[in-house]
Amino acid sequence: MANPHSAGQPMIDFRLPATDGSMRDSAEARRRGPLLLVFWKRTCSVCRYTFPFIERLHSFYGPRGLQVWGIAQESAGDAAVFANETGVTFPQLLDASLEVTEQYDLAAVPAVYLAESSGQLLHGSAGFSRDGLNDIATEVARLLRAPDHPAVQEEDAAPARKPG
Repeated sequence: MANPHSAGQPMIDFRLPATDGSMRDSAEARRRGPLLLVFWKRTCSVCRYTFPFIERLHSFYGPRGLQVWGIAQESAGDAAVFANETGVTFPQLLDASLEVTEQYDLAAVPAVYLAESSGQLLHGSAGFSRDGLNDIATEVARLLRAPDHPAVQEEDAAPARKPG
């Protein structure tokens, strides 16, 4: 039985290549501010449903200092296609070997983690959670001293949960 990483635990740092060919280092990134990780798989319908809400967080908080990374359990080609199909603009990192996925001991995708600059995980969840994504938005607003901007808004008519 998986025992996924969760809030209150230290982040497991890693280095992964991005679809643009650059190498991304989570320890270096989180020192610049909060880091939101979203593990996903192309065949996951809940990932596809969740990504526009993650993009909303990225669009609003990215310019204010939030870094958002998709962690693809896919090839570079599949990751690029998925990002294009879902309209996301945040970087997609490649974990095709599942090395980082296994370190986080994920039970399901999407798996969403928010880490602060010290490396403490402030949020960890699997699947889609309206309240969970909005809690992340509130926490990011606090960390960045920015206005609270919900990821999931009333007009979205989103369900409370969708298991991954």
